[in-house]
Amino acid sequence: MFVPRDLWRATLGLLRECGRTRRECVAYWTGPADSPDVVDEVVHPVHDASAVSYAVDERWLIAFWIELARQ
Repeated sequence: MFVPRDLWRATLGLLRECGRTRRECVAYWTGPADSPDVVDEVVHPVHDASAVSYAVDERWLIAFWIELARQ
């Protein structure tokens, strides 16, 4: 899998800022369907989190899947 350096750094920054070392956080990497080993975007879903778990908002997840299908 290839993750561009700037995207890797952005992902780590997002996770650090969201979690603030007190709670879980989640990010999804996406990429072109014809190159499944390439990552070209980081997506930060709407979610609730605690120190030991997270739950992605169902409405957000449905909208995300629809947008992925559309693309």
